[in-house]
Amino acid sequence: MRQALRSAFRVALIASALGHSVNAEQASTVPFELYEGHMIVVKASLVGTDITLNVMIDTGASQSILSSKAARKTNARRFGIKAGGSAFGSPTKLDRVIVHGLRFGARTITMACYSAELPWKNVDLILGLDVLAKSSFTIDYAKKEIEFGSTSRLTHTMRFNRENGLLLVDVGIGSEMYQLSLDSGAPYTCLWQANLGNSLGLLSTQPATMKSMAGTSDVRTTVLPLFRLGAGEWKKLPAWIVIGPTKTGAERDGVVGLGSLHFERVRFDFEQGELSWDH
Repeated sequence: MRQALRSAFRVALIASALGHSVNAEQASTVPFELYEGHMIVVKASLVGTDITLNVMIDTGASQSILSSKAARKTNARRFGIKAGGSAFGSPTKLDRVIVHGLRFGARTITMACYSAELPWKNVDLILGLDVLAKSSFTIDYAKKEIEFGSTSRLTHTMRFNRENGLLLVDVGIGSEMYQLSLDSGAPYTCLWQANLGNSLGLLSTQPATMKSMAGTSDVRTTVLPLFRLGAGEWKKLPAWIVIGPTKTGAERDGVVGLGSLHFERVRFDFEQGELSWDH
């Protein structure tokens, strides 16, 4: 789905034409809840109404998506022509909509995004990198707060690359190096079976299924003996190996599920292109 969204619609250009506004310089701390143990969800309201929305902070999504139910509830204005595509494993129509006056903490956003059926009943809006990357922010897992705006670098630091709307980092797994995208919405670190090197070929795995933005996938659960991210090392890290063909090029070899690394805090600095964390 993410590849279809990127190729069909560049939100940044449309939002600019429509007067997309974010008070990005104003620091703001917003509490969040962890749904299903890994999805970071904040409460937001619409200016001038009593409507509240559950907003998922998702660094693994290149574009923001408003649920069809929330679009009807908020009377989000449609514009342009519907884009056909595949969303969450099924063919669907992707409406282009405008969300006016979305407020969380001290920040207020007017944004253009897609509208589609979401697979989670308690999520009204996925906030992707088209919006998130406009300002650096820190996720504090210990306090369950997100601080938007200017924040300080944390203990461990490494650079990330932005490519096709996603954040890519080099990681070491066993004796091999891989390129994974940073995903705050993923429950585990996931690797595409087709891209694995020989060093992972003998890992003991168990069959399971995974529900994600791409639909339901067959996976095998495993434990990585050694996982390296920058100067950080994790031993015996639980992970999922996704069975089937290679995924989209932008996701490269898989995703880093940030929640599975048990950070105390993690910071995304989009001006410097840096990821930093306390562990």
